Amino acid sequence: MQLGGNSINHRITQKNITVVSAPEPPPHQHNTPQSGSYCIFGTNLDYLCLFKPILKMATEKREKLEAQIKSADMSEDMQQEAIEVATEAMDKYHIEKDIAQYIKKEFDLRKGATWHCIVGRNFGSFVTHETKHFIYFYVGHCAILLFKTQ
Repeated sequence: MQLGGNSINHRITQKNITVVSAPEPPPHQHNTPQSGSYCIFGTNLDYLCLFKPILKMATEKREKLEAQIKSADMSEDMQQEAIEVATEAMDKYHIEKDIAQYIKKEFDLRKGATWHCIVGRNFGSFVTHETKHFIYFYVGHCAILLFKTQ
């Protein structure tokens, strides 16, 4: 396997997947920082192409995620901190339970115990929280409920 714009012919025999002819990147992308790790993706398992370095894909993904606060009983600074921690969690993890665990533990460390976090796309809730310690928001299509109890 050769990287750096050269064609790629690599057979993964265990899964019977062939990667053929990775396209030469456009000239304006030659100065793009390279991470050394590449992501192979596609919908046809007979012909997959190497498109972008993982670092570039992560940057593009982060730019697409927009935070939207739906309900909050929390200071503006703490709301911003919740969004930042949630974005960090979503950059590190892709499983909702892991994202929730990261946010909860980070807020326990930063703001003292006991925080609770629910992350997902479809859930209902009815909670009791400390005053000024509740936020419900979206990052991209993912809903996040974060609140503190005694």
